[in-house]
Amino acid sequence: MKKLIICSNHSYPHVGGVEKIVQMISESIVKDFDYKCNIISSNTKKTFKHNDVTYHKYPLNSNMFLDLINKIDADHLFVYSDVFKYWPCIVENANEIKAKKSIALVGMNYMRENVGLLKDFVDKKNQFKTIVHSENYIDYQLCNNIYHNLDYVIPNAIDFNEFKNNKIYFREKYNISYDKKIVLCVGNFFPKKGQDELGKILQILYSKYKNFVAIFICTTSMYQFCQIALSQHRQQLKKYNYESIVLQDIPREDVIGAFQSADVFVTASMKEVAPICILESMAAYTPWVSLPVGNVAELDGGIVVDCSKKDINDNFVIDSDVRAQFANTIKILLEDQNMNLRLGEKGFTMMYNKFNWDKIKRQYAEVFNG
Repeated sequence: MKKLIICSNHSYPHVGGVEKIVQMISESIVKDFDYKCNIISSNTKKTFKHNDVTYHKYPLNSNMFLDLINKIDADHLFVYSDVFKYWPCIVENANEIKAKKSIALVGMNYMRENVGLLKDFVDKKNQFKTIVHSENYIDYQLCNNIYHNLDYVIPNAIDFNEFKNNKIYFREKYNISYDKKIVLCVGNFFPKKGQDELGKILQILYSKYKNFVAIFICTTSMYQFCQIALSQHRQQLKKYNYESIVLQDIPREDVIGAFQSADVFVTASMKEVAPICILESMAAYTPWVSLPVGNVAELDGGIVVDCSKKDINDNFVIDSDVRAQFANTIKILLEDQNMNLRLGEKGFTMMYNKFNWDKIKRQYAEVFNG
């Protein structure tokens, strides 16, 4: 039986986009492709097993990390995102790590800011299989056109069965009246995820359309700056006129129930690669509204708000015109039921045909089996 190691900064039991992708990859490779799977994640404080996947206590330094890699003695080492703390250690020691290696770049944001590491990675490109999530982002352009170090384009995907089998009655469970439309935002409070801007946008919406409740869903972060941002957001919401609810650390099935109960999903995130939250919205037949981040221009089922101004870090800049346009777009989707339903159907059809995990998991297996 082959062995796989997955390295990531985020994993189960935390819940989020990255965590869900890592969980789907790990559990599928065990269940469907007869692997033993080990996860090394910075949010894992102790070694445990879940759904036949072994999660290891996070090593305290690079030497301990390399010792753990050698102890597991895997056939393949897969890194999800170059922001993984020990990615520089992996590149530096690539020739000594016996396992075949691959990385999903997820934007390649860290290496683009660390030229020495990027050069070392390019020099050792024969040691790694390289994966990106979309052809419509800078990591694809750099790898394909400049560094010639690209092997796979594997999009993010959704476990359709998770939505099909959900039995949560979200409104009843959280006492949300059927008389009000639900405007949903799901995401943790990392910088530039846009919840603060969304609060302002929804206040503009309230001046034109009052019959809604804003629901923000998140999980507790290990990072203090995220905890501070969430606390500030809670305080800011008290100043707005519209009804709002913040749900923290609710069960995964309740999050899916929220997507299925929402009238529109919104994200004001200013920088993304391939946001899985929008795919989750599509899987729930729920139309979405977003800035033109990452690959969203390629997706059906929603409306992209026109925004072209960016800051020096390549983040979109939300000004008063963008806020007004964003609010008006949400208003249209809340008022026009026919448009709402049409977009929901289009989004679901694309998700099922193109971003269905039953298809995508085989692409990862191909990488690991290589």
